[in-house]
Amino acid sequence: MKKSVCIGILCVLAFGVSLDVGLKLGFMQTNAERYAELWKIKLPQGMTEVYSAHSKDMALGDGVRYTAFEAEKADTFSTFVQENVEFPQDELETTLKQIGVPEESMPPFEENLSGKILEKEDGSRLYILVSTQEKRVYFVQITV
Repeated sequence: MKKSVCIGILCVLAFGVSLDVGLKLGFMQTNAERYAELWKIKLPQGMTEVYSAHSKDMALGDGVRYTAFEAEKADTFSTFVQENVEFPQDELETTLKQIGVPEESMPPFEENLSGKILEKEDGSRLYILVSTQEKRVYFVQITV
């Protein structure tokens, strides 16, 4: 009896420790939570994730993470709009194809996209591409 109680307590403790470690390492975060935490940005309410992909090396912290979000209202993403932003379309398309993003899930580069580019001191970048026509925002995170 005592042996089974001890094993039960050890199992509960092991589960608690692994849950805590998973939370601290971000394994249980949504993509929206990851972007908000890593880039210190406030994400608007009413976004729904419609597509996500990442490179195989993303689990180690470096690599590419891509997420598309949709909203009911086109102005939901207005906080991400900056004037005169030019996105490196060829680089982004190549990067997204390398991680297996299908054509139908790519940002509509033929559209006049707005958005912003954030950069960290280590060279990591977050491209935020806004399509008011599709009521979508596309996040392309490249971490190094």
